Amino acid sequence: MSLGIGTMHVLLIRRGGEKEFTDSTLRVNQNRVVSSTISKNELFEMLKADQYFGRMKVFEQDDCVKVKTKMTFWSFGENIVIRTKALNENIFEYNISSKPWLPTTLVDYGKNLRNINRLENLIAPLG
Repeated sequence: MSLGIGTMHVLLIRRGGEKEFTDSTLRVNQNRVVSSTISKNELFEMLKADQYFGRMKVFEQDDCVKVKTKMTFWSFGENIVIRTKALNENIFEYNISSKPWLPTTLVDYGKNLRNINRLENLIAPLG
């Protein structure tokens, strides 16, 4: 059974576009740092208007934007935290983390990696 679940995990990560498998791409807890010219307020509005993230619970808290997803067939839900740091008046650094709502999750079928990639594509090209 664990061989089948592990194989499904790798296949779905590959289907998500990953070519190389490393420890970081196979983890359920994903982190990435992205620099952009988009401010925290602009990011918040972009997330609410986005067709993917707009269906989730998006809210601001202190220096970060948080996104919570609902439970699906593939996951118990994810907690996405985007911490904001102003490098100067025009450049912002975003530390993005996406992890399962249930901390004991061993396999996420690439869901958190896809969340991070979607966020990077949303933030980086405009920055």
